Amino acid sequence: MTDAPIKRTQEGWDMFFYGIAHAVSALSKDPERKVGAVIVAPDKRQMSFGYNGFPSDIEDLPMFLVDREFKLANMVHAEANALKQAPFAVTGCTLYVTRFPCFDCATKLKEAGISKVVAPIPDFNHHRWGKQWHAASILLAAENIHIVLL
Repeated sequence: MTDAPIKRTQEGWDMFFYGIAHAVSALSKDPERKVGAVIVAPDKRQMSFGYNGFPSDIEDLPMFLVDREFKLANMVHAEANALKQAPFAVTGCTLYVTRFPCFDCATKLKEAGISKVVAPIPDFNHHRWGKQWHAASILLAAENIHIVLL
């Protein structure tokens, strides 16, 4: 072994924080879709975590978790939870998320001042989310929010 410092590249940091987002996704109680998000400050010293789940006033009851329409109407997305939980200003920060943001989340990211999104490659042909992901990618690009697809 050598005492040489580990070379930290941006790609290495992206993979590291994306891995943390995957770990955070395990906290979601949604049996169908577990999504995790991590917002990281430019200096990499502050982080905010979020996962998809119901608002605090809705209990995570099994009957709600298996009801698709109820979930779609009430589930708070991981990105929104990470923004809400952030104890620091997120302007200029990077968001790492385990599923490409929907249009609503992309709008929230833009308004919050997120400067970079690291996410998996979206399937624009997906029957439910494809159009949302396409619109979100256009919005993020138009706002000069850097997108890194893994």
